[in-house]
Amino acid sequence: MAESLLAITEIPKLKRTLKGLKRHSRATSRLRDLDVFLDDLSRSTSLEAPSVRGALTAFLRQQTRKEHQALSSRLRQPAYHEEMKRWQHTIGSKQLSRHLSAIEPDAIRGVLHQRLARHDAELASLGPDSPDTDLHQLRKTVKRIRYLAELEPMEHRGLIDRLKDHQARLGDFQDLCTQLQLLDAFAASPDAQAIPEDDATSLATWVETLTRRKAELRKEILRLESLV
Repeated sequence: MAESLLAITEIPKLKRTLKGLKRHSRATSRLRDLDVFLDDLSRSTSLEAPSVRGALTAFLRQQTRKEHQALSSRLRQPAYHEEMKRWQHTIGSKQLSRHLSAIEPDAIRGVLHQRLARHDAELASLGPDSPDTDLHQLRKTVKRIRYLAELEPMEHRGLIDRLKDHQARLGDFQDLCTQLQLLDAFAASPDAQAIPEDDATSLATWVETLTRRKAELRKEILRLESLV
């Protein structure tokens, strides 16, 4: 939301404090990916072999503990608390309130239309062989458009509903990309070497299932309609 405001109007202090907030938010991304994967794994019925499920769960939990320890250490640092204080002071300041009250609807819509056009150009440029990173970039564009639209929620109700649908598909696609990467890391780990050979086929079958779902999602994303 802060990035959306900065796209509309210049707010010097907000721009400076936002940098620290973004840096700290990036520190949670891998832990979030691991938590999502563990949750999906607990509900999945595709991975049948107990030895594979147990070894994979242990591997992911070990990775999660490492990430959690690193994040906990970060949250205890004085620099983190100082940056959070600066952020709280900035968003509660009279200066920010003045900027917010001065924003005209036309200014919001002007930036919104620019981002909608950018989205449509990015979507049109995608093809079956486009790298996954291009679809991840589209997800970020959709997210930023939604934050802008939510500055006028009643005006853009229909658009926000469409954006939610786009976000869900693109978010699921990114989760699948991350999970397949984690499965590659697991396959190369000592945990995977201890799995009985007969059970290893269960893991390969599950990887194929996730890969097919990823391909299906890619096709769904390529069929999405423009937003303009």
